[in-house]
Formats: sequence, C-alpha cells, structure tokens
Amino acid sequence: MKFIIFSILVVLLSFHNVSAIELSQADLFWLTQNIYWESRCQPPAGQIKVAIVTLNRMVNPVWPDTIKGVVTQPKRFSWYWNGKPNIPENKEAWNKSKKIAIAISNIWEVLNAEQKRIYWYHRYDIKWKYASYYKKVERIGDHVFYIPKGDRIHPL
Repeated sequence: MKFIIFSILVVLLSFHNVSAIELSQADLFWLTQNIYWESRCQPPAGQIKVAIVTLNRMVNPVWPDTIKGVVTQPKRFSWYWNGKPNIPENKEAWNKSKKIAIAISNIWEVLNAEQKRIYWYHRYDIKWKYASYYKKVERIGDHVFYIPKGDRIHPL
C-alpha cells in the first residue's frame, strides 16, 4: 500500500504542468510537524489527508495564511495545545512526514475539487458536535474526514 501511494505521488510529480504551493522552510517544518503529531501512526493515506487538510486551510482566507498560523490556532490541533514537549522521537516517522509534506505541497494543484474542500477531521471515537453540518468523505485509520455540505465553510 505504501509503495502504491508513493508511486502515485511520483507519477503526479512527473507532469510538467503541475505547480506547487510554495512553502517557506518554516511552513514546511510546521506541515511536517502537523503530519507527524497528528498522524504518524496512521496509514499513509491518512497522513496524506492530514497534509491536505492543513494546506487547504492555509490557502482558504477563512484560516491564517501560514501553516504555523493554521496549526497554532487555539484548540485546533491537540498535539500543539496538550502541554507536552513537541520533540519528535521517531526519526523514521519524522522523515516520512517530511517526504509527505514535500510531495503534497508539490502536487496540491492537481488535487480534485473535493480533495481541496476537505477542511476537517477528528478521531473516529470522538462525537463531534458539528458533524451534521458536513459531509463525511471517508474514514482512514483513526480519522474521519469531512467537506462542507454546501458553500459555507463553517456552520455558524
């Protein structure tokens, strides 16, 4: 499965008309951190979706325009707000997270319209009070991913 996902990314990167989201080193670091802390134990498809959610938020004017701004918003990503030190200990998982961050930023432009509307996810065992406002896209590993049902990004 891992080989298939990375093979798809390599094929997509080979297109000449693919344009990347230009990330600063800081944004790449924060995207890597978010993938690592939110999904390092998830299947590769789940890690990719976490990266997509993070980038989708960054490019939408409803959220901050940097990855750090998106990730550090109050109460958005539990790993940042849990009070624990955020020093990655699993070097292999960190390197994989970084590869995913780079690959997704390079192919974000070729994602389909639905993929570019995935803004939310949560653990499958959490009862999210806003779930009825959104359309469930899929569950990957421990995470359930959502898109808006209509044009409204937020239900309020």
